[in-house]
Amino acid sequence: MRGNKAEMSKEKALPANEKPFYGRIDERTRAVSDHGNAIAYGILIYGLLLDVMVRSFVYGQQAWDLMGLVIAGGLVSWFYQQRARIFSSPKKWRQWGLLIAISATVACLLALAVNWLKR
Repeated sequence: MRGNKAEMSKEKALPANEKPFYGRIDERTRAVSDHGNAIAYGILIYGLLLDVMVRSFVYGQQAWDLMGLVIAGGLVSWFYQQRARIFSSPKKWRQWGLLIAISATVACLLALAVNWLKR
């Protein structure tokens, strides 16, 4: 808590250009803002994946630059969450690492198979 009314009234008001965009930030404001950012992130990532698929399958172009953005976005999110210690236990850490390794292996094998079938 910030203090009693007498202490709060003595605080200087911030100039208009330094006030937070959302006004007073409480738990609800932060939760709504974070949820909105998560929705926007999901739309961007799946939009990039759709663009990668269209470029690859329809136009036959390489789309590794966009796929790199998708992977980088996922890694940044994952490392940020790990740094904030939101994963419940080291056992879960190992499970996520194993899932990532298996997914990467399957993706590489599929890419090799598709490349081999195109020849």
